[in-house]
Amino acid sequence: MFRWFPPFLATNIPRSVWDPAQYNPNWPDSYGHEISSRREWPARKWSVGLEPRTPREWLQFSYRNLAYAYNGALRACQSLPSMLLLYKEMKQRGVKVDVDTMNVLLTRAARYEHIRVDDIFLLFDELTSLGARADLAAAETLHIVFNHSAAMPLEWREARRRQLIDLYNDLALEEIERLTPHHVDRLLMEQMRRYRNNLRLLDAGLRPAVYCRYFHVMNSATLLLEEVHNFLWDLVPSDHPAMEVPTLKLRVPFVASVLKRPSTQCEASHCIEGLSRDDFEDKDVCGVFLAAAERVVDAEFEDVRPMSERRVFLSLLTMISYSGVLYTSDLMAHLMEMVKYSRSNKTRNTDAQRLLRYAVRGSSAAQDDAYRSMWHSVEKVVDGRVVGRYISALDPWNPIRICFDEKGMFKSYPSSFRASPKVELEREDGAPMDDQCGTRSSEPHEETRPNDALTGFTTTLPQKTSEACTVEALNMRWEDIKRLVELTGALVAPSSEHSPQQYKMEVFTGMAVYLRTVATGQRYDSGGDGFGSASDVSSCSAVDLSTGAEGRDLNKRSLFAEGYSIQLWVRIFSLVQEIRSNVE
Repeated sequence: MFRWFPPFLATNIPRSVWDPAQYNPNWPDSYGHEISSRREWPARKWSVGLEPRTPREWLQFSYRNLAYAYNGALRACQSLPSMLLLYKEMKQRGVKVDVDTMNVLLTRAARYEHIRVDDIFLLFDELTSLGARADLAAAETLHIVFNHSAAMPLEWREARRRQLIDLYNDLALEEIERLTPHHVDRLLMEQMRRYRNNLRLLDAGLRPAVYCRYFHVMNSATLLLEEVHNFLWDLVPSDHPAMEVPTLKLRVPFVASVLKRPSTQCEASHCIEGLSRDDFEDKDVCGVFLAAAERVVDAEFEDVRPMSERRVFLSLLTMISYSGVLYTSDLMAHLMEMVKYSRSNKTRNTDAQRLLRYAVRGSSAAQDDAYRSMWHSVEKVVDGRVVGRYISALDPWNPIRICFDEKGMFKSYPSSFRASPKVELEREDGAPMDDQCGTRSSEPHEETRPNDALTGFTTTLPQKTSEACTVEALNMRWEDIKRLVELTGALVAPSSEHSPQQYKMEVFTGMAVYLRTVATGQRYDSGGDGFGSASDVSSCSAVDLSTGAEGRDLNKRSLFAEGYSIQLWVRIFSLVQEIRSNVE
């Protein structure tokens, strides 16, 4: 009888049930199961979503949609135990927890009265290992939990403290990369201040690598100097001794007393043998200063009130010297390169000599002879780059000696070889007032008058005459250059992985640039403020450049300096051949 009425029975079954083409997401079972096992209890293997069996179900299945469903269901739970049931299922199926769900889980776990403190951190570890990406809210939740864990063992607290420090530093790097394309320096600065304040509660600070990346993306010179200042205060407690710098309106802390350095109490020979650059934390601090100095020359700043490159340079140099760190060759070489390409003709010489004196000494701290001797055994501060760029930065006919004396001072040449009988002293705005910041001549030559001793910060040299540009004057300066190279040992120092042999080539480059400047009367820029231009008072020309227009036209016409004798030209080209033979 039933054989004759199949259509009448089939009309009561909905088509979506028996036709796989009509996919019903609410249907609890997979069509891949046999019909006999499809009604067994429990009907569904998972509480959220199906387990795909057929090819069509696999096409309609995605882990992303499954994650959306699970994370939504997890956030909709009313209690932590019900959340943990779903969370266990997510782990079994390999579904990732998103950042919002992780924050909900952590905050509910932190408020749950029957949970242990250690389990909250273990839950966070499990979440991150399963692919959840932490954010600042999760880190601060863990920080609050850590503050309430005084009953835990000291080893556990120290391990979790270090975990929080690493977490904050990683999040700071992510925040820098996220906000960099948007050029929001103020917002980024506030975020970094938040990380800094949280880390200060953990007796720590942002890593130097974070600051290096941070400085490279800054677009404001004012904020850059402020953040360098904040970095120095990160290294020391708030009651640490500091030096007031009125020109910078900052208090620069003396960080050398808290940096990690090898002990000076051990045997000298043993210390020297086992030392490396990594034993000194000064290397990382100088790396941060180097990142700030590199940012100064990488691109233009976007300050509303622009700050000159020299002012930024002097501010950085003041913070470097007042902090008391041991200088690295990379930092000194980059600062010397900034001086080398400086457009300020009045201050280039004094800046270069001040920087060379800092590099030769190795640090600016008063009583760190033991540390400096250990540091010089592992780091050649005055390497070929520093010496070569120093020679390149000099005005060839400057009356101040190129090489320092045994006391580290730069004296004057005899007046018969000087460019002029009188030197006018000026001070540029923004130069910090300290005893070490200018080029000094402690014992002026007998032929010079007492008021000619150079004690100041900025020397403005009057226009020289051809009588001062003689072969004897050039020979005296060239001997000074040779003596400087010999004293610093830039060419004879053994090469290392950190200081390869190629750095020594910069010494010859500096000599060649020096002779080129003598021969052409011009520096790198032939504009209005370059060496040899009409506004440059140190050009060695017998022609009177009375007006700026005539001077510019003359500079465009002349390829070489004028007013030299034929003997001087012969000497210049013989020195060029000498450099070439030395290089070969």
